[in-house]
Amino acid sequence: GRLGSYVMGLETNDEIDRAATENEDPLERGGPFMLDPHGAVRVAFDFLSFLALMYDVITLPIILVWDVPVTGFLYVGMWANILFWYTDMFVNFRTGFYRHGDLVMKPSKVALHYAKTWFIPDLVVLVCNTLIVLSG
Repeated sequence: GRLGSYVMGLETNDEIDRAATENEDPLERGGPFMLDPHGAVRVAFDFLSFLALMYDVITLPIILVWDVPVTGFLYVGMWANILFWYTDMFVNFRTGFYRHGDLVMKPSKVALHYAKTWFIPDLVVLVCNTLIVLSG
């Protein structure tokens, strides 16, 4: 959130607050396919994210340290995991966030918030993971 934005120098706290709250009409709270960050669908997706992360935590060090070839089950698993993380990035663009205790669900504000906070770090990690698998 704020720490990532501050470290990356993308925005100030005032800019975050203004983007999240200015012209906020209660009727604009939400849109098609928007997810509540504490809703059942998002919680289930977060559980899948935990499983995918555990797969990465176990397999990537083995591949990198012992130069294990990415073939067979490992190859399929790595690609499935990469596709999951790309899906996670899309889902993050559609998941609301809290600003000063208020749930922000307007799609444009949610997308802007994700783009200015975790999108770049997520993309860098995912591209590196993809390159590891492609280098085989």
